[in-house]
Amino acid sequence: MPQIVNGKVPVTLNGAGALKEVALVKEKASADALPIYSANFIKYLLLVAGILLVLHLLVVLVILAGDEYNFLPTWQGKFYFAKKGNLPSFFSSFILLLSSCLLALIAAIKRKAKDYFATHWAGLALIFIAMAVDEAVGIHELLLARFSPADERYLVWGVASGVFVLLFAVFYYQFYKSLNLAARRGFFTAGFCFLLGAIGFEMLGASLLNQGYNDRSLLFMAVMTTEEVLEMGSILFFVNVLFNYLKPYATFGFVVK
Repeated sequence: MPQIVNGKVPVTLNGAGALKEVALVKEKASADALPIYSANFIKYLLLVAGILLVLHLLVVLVILAGDEYNFLPTWQGKFYFAKKGNLPSFFSSFILLLSSCLLALIAAIKRKAKDYFATHWAGLALIFIAMAVDEAVGIHELLLARFSPADERYLVWGVASGVFVLLFAVFYYQFYKSLNLAARRGFFTAGFCFLLGAIGFEMLGASLLNQGYNDRSLLFMAVMTTEEVLEMGSILFFVNVLFNYLKPYATFGFVVK
């Protein structure tokens, strides 16, 4: 069975048996297409992320100073990364939803081109919507609190997320191979960093709490901060990867530059 590349079956070149990558149809940008300058957009997102990180670190310093209830008490709930329903959580949900929208746009383009992997792109869009909701309200934390003992939650989370990642890898292996080299590298880097934070460092933080560390200890807050930075940074990087993937296309009235 021939390998599928970019959603198409390769063809033979000059009868020599070599495989030719058949690219998807690249629509020419129309004169009235609205340009989206992705570099500027990413720059502003990074600026917001940087400001939120600085404010979070300020709250951490206040906590370590022992004055979290006497100095700027309202800052903790608004900017502390470990909290849900605050500005960092909202920002993370926003960039996850942005990723979902870009994935849905790519899925629409692929479906229009009758691409084999259009459904896979749509599936990714749905997964990112679910991730955005979870980031906003902490669904997986609520489920773990409801259905698993407190001292085993990090193990349950590790096993459950590991099984999901394994199933995802099985179903999306051919999809991943079909991507161009730049996209493959981007997907792998973003995915690895996100999983390192969302699974690895989250399990480490939960393990520290089970070992008796306080959630206001320096070690726990360092682990928690690293987890959130990895997650937020990897999503921003993934948004940039998707913008770059969209650059050859001009559709739905805009073009990415």
